[in-house]
This record gives sequence, C-alpha cells and structure tokens, in this order.
Amino acid sequence: DRPMVDGAVAFDSKKCGGLRVELNGVTGLGLPLGLSLICGGGFHGKSTLLQALQVGCFDKVPGDGRELCVSDPNCVKVRAEDGRSVQSVD
Repeated sequence: DRPMVDGAVAFDSKKCGGLRVELNGVTGLGLPLGLSLICGGGFHGKSTLLQALQVGCFDKVPGDGRELCVSDPNCVKVRAEDGRSVQSVD
C-alpha cells in the first residue's frame, strides 16, 4: 500500500483525547501522563512517532526540526517481539 494522497484528513488532537500544545507558532499534540496506545495502518507514522518520543528527553540541535519534540525524562519504552505478549511486568 502507498500513503494516501487524495482524501487525507488533517490531524486533530482534540479527537484523540490529547492536549493541544502551541510553541513557537507550531501546534502539536501533548500526551497526558500515563499509558498511551498508538495504533494505525501501514505508513501512518507510528514508528516515527515512537522514535521521536524515545529520544525526546535528549537535547537536539536547534533548527533541525526535532527540538520541539520533548518527553518526560522518566519515560520508558516497552517492546516485545511480534506476537509475544507483555503482561505481569512490574
């Protein structure tokens, strides 16, 4: 499948339960503390979003486009192999 060109719908943070954040003229999504589920079809940006979140607690070069993606310094990444369950984890 190829990414959708015609009929694409603009992202709206209000519809997904996120917080609308404005910084330096850029509007984006703020995720509340806690567990967030990220799902969607192929080529929808799930991996790109997760990669941005996992490095969001580190400093970035100003002007390279990543400086507006920030994460709580205590955030963690939990990953399992495809088809493998993650449960009863402390």
